[in-house]
Amino acid sequence: DNNLNKDLLKILFFSFGKRTYMNFYYGEEKRTWLPLIQDVNDVLIDILDQFYGKIQILYKFSGKLKRDTSEDVSRLIKKSQKHIKNKNLVFLDGSKSSFDLIRHCQAVLGFQTSGMIEAMNTNKPIIYSAWGDLYGDIKDTLLPLEDTNCLTVCKSKDELYESLCNLINNYDNRTIKDNQEVSRAEFIEKYFTNSDGLVSDRLANIIYEKI
Repeated sequence: DNNLNKDLLKILFFSFGKRTYMNFYYGEEKRTWLPLIQDVNDVLIDILDQFYGKIQILYKFSGKLKRDTSEDVSRLIKKSQKHIKNKNLVFLDGSKSSFDLIRHCQAVLGFQTSGMIEAMNTNKPIIYSAWGDLYGDIKDTLLPLEDTNCLTVCKSKDELYESLCNLINNYDNRTIKDNQEVSRAEFIEKYFTNSDGLVSDRLANIIYEKI
């Protein structure tokens, strides 16, 4: 994307909506991810202010724009006008390849998305933001991304802010954790085994056998 600035440290954020990953599976649940989204957006605003002119946040929506958008995006836009104008905060839609963006950014931030696993194919820093009562109650039914051997796990708004500050301030001196490459490879193998384009065929065969 022409808006990407090669001179800035780029953080790719995978957006999510207030009921993303919950539809159909938690029909009776009234709580949503909105408090978590608001916390993450608050931190992004603070980080943009703190490191003005040094970083660029790529706010990435998937092809399911309605699913990945919350009413808090409007608040984020209103409070980040100068950052949007100067292209320090860039919104990207589903037409932009997550694979390409992962390659061209310096760090990845997200919640429950396969993009976090795809990013494990690199040695780049990955930050997982997950907290709140709802997450605590249903996390065992979600992707088990809370793995400190593969990524940095943030369990609060303050931890996310501190992790991003530490990443930006020390990016040139960052080191890969012991066995991180091995742990990431094992995680990828578990969820992307036999990535040969024949997943649907194998799934259909399993269903056929059970029937």
